[in-house]
Amino acid sequence: MSLSDDPTCPFRASADQMILQTSWIFRINVIYSTLLSIGCFIGVTYCILFMRKHPIFHESTSVLLYLSLFFAVLHEVTHVCLQWSAMYRSFYYANDPCNIFFDSDDCFVTHKILLTGIGGMIYIHSALTLDGLDYTADFSSSSSSSVFVDQYLSAFNAPSYRARFDVQLQYQRTEAIMTSKAISILVIAQISSLGVYSGGSWLFRQAKDQIPVHLYSNLVIWVYAISYATVTLPLIIVFCIKYVRRHRQRTIHHITSHRESQQSRMDELKMLWS
Repeated sequence: MSLSDDPTCPFRASADQMILQTSWIFRINVIYSTLLSIGCFIGVTYCILFMRKHPIFHESTSVLLYLSLFFAVLHEVTHVCLQWSAMYRSFYYANDPCNIFFDSDDCFVTHKILLTGIGGMIYIHSALTLDGLDYTADFSSSSSSSVFVDQYLSAFNAPSYRARFDVQLQYQRTEAIMTSKAISILVIAQISSLGVYSGGSWLFRQAKDQIPVHLYSNLVIWVYAISYATVTLPLIIVFCIKYVRRHRQRTIHHITSHRESQQSRMDELKMLWS
């Protein structure tokens, strides 16, 4: 986009930009992004129903997961509306380089909403990490209110001899650890996706002068990883729920099907007192 002396056309698209904005590669990408958004909506609906049917997460964790789904939907709704507005301009202003692009006033609101959706997802993932640490530490010491103090006591194994034979407490600890592992999988996958996109975009901008205009624009629109992160978010949550439930079922099956013998009992006692 270049500046123009014409007051009615302050910004004029270049010839290459006109070709890119009216190309079928761009229009197919809009349709592809729409399909990703539809997949996100379907996945979020299924994920919410699945979470309500199988409430395995702590209450605070569930609230954060619902918020992350909300920000994902917020981003996708805004992104697909922006994409179809660009599609409309690519047809209606196909021969008008002055109006084929949005001006700053048109982009202000949508840009803020997109940043809100992306920032919300990042902050929620950070909150999930802290929430997982706090939830896991709840079972280490009932008299301590600090996560750091809990970890300090756990490191020295101070309360372990009291809780060693408390089956309910041991099971709760195992559940908390498994839930934290599931949340870690979710956070790592999402942050990695967003990090790859941010790093890739920075590298593209650094090497923009060495990359042909057509190749640069096509790469940028097809590797927009935020949409991939939003469409995979509900799928990863469902996977985490199934992962925890499968581990719980295996544990219950092991307990109910385990047959005691004198030798196995002696081995368990040796492990407990070692």
